[in-house]
Amino acid sequence: MKPEYICIGLPKAGTSWLYNVLKRHNDVYVPPVKEISYFSNKGFLYKKNIWAFFFHKDWYNVKKREYFKQFINSIKPYRNKNLSRKDQIWILKYCFLPQNDFWYRKLFSESKTKISIDISPVYSFLDEEEIESISKRFPKTSIILILRDPVERAWSHFKMDYLIGTNNKSESFSEDEIKAYYNRQPDNNKLISKWLKHYSSDRFKILQYEELQHNPESFYKSVCNIMQINPDGINRAYHDVINTISNKGHKLDIPDNHKRILIDIYGKNKE
Repeated sequence: MKPEYICIGLPKAGTSWLYNVLKRHNDVYVPPVKEISYFSNKGFLYKKNIWAFFFHKDWYNVKKREYFKQFINSIKPYRNKNLSRKDQIWILKYCFLPQNDFWYRKLFSESKTKISIDISPVYSFLDEEEIESISKRFPKTSIILILRDPVERAWSHFKMDYLIGTNNKSESFSEDEIKAYYNRQPDNNKLISKWLKHYSSDRFKILQYEELQHNPESFYKSVCNIMQINPDGINRAYHDVINTISNKGHKLDIPDNHKRILIDIYGKNKE
């Protein structure tokens, strides 16, 4: 049953690297866009109309517009054809067809002879009811989770959401705002506990982001071992991508007030 694997994150824990590497593997199919986020979209299904697609500012429709923009750019004259015809059709299906489990499985229909994976780190925010539902609707799909030091990961996520590419300063946020943001982030222990209630250990595999940081080749082999694919399945011409960290964050030390809050929240539960 497609997909064979779902990577649920964590956010800011190497999922972009994973996508960029696996899309170059001969035995793996990943969609032409990284994050499908199907299981996190139920709050937006009532907005399934053209007006919502083009004008609503919720994260789900914003993401779909970004993918549709890729499609438009790919068909403009004199532009680089960065999407194949199959990928163009895929994006149209993703953006405009009714979204249900049949639709979701069809997004992987090109992978008949390949192992397929959905890499959507937003799934790490799913509640237990939805996790149970996924386990029943996709009983043969296995889960991959990439953990990262919770303090480092939460700060990296905060930078991405509020600081990088803006004029914001970390000190412009109140302590209550900072606490509220970090308290919404996944807790490693609670996250694992939720998923293991509905997935056996042979279908729920954990990787460590720190291994990717220090030894990408070793991390890559760990991924291949979990997915039962040949590490040599990547063409030598693309092999350098394994040692390239995607979306490398801007170097910005954790301010003291953030560090204090983060240690208070996560310090006793660090993985």
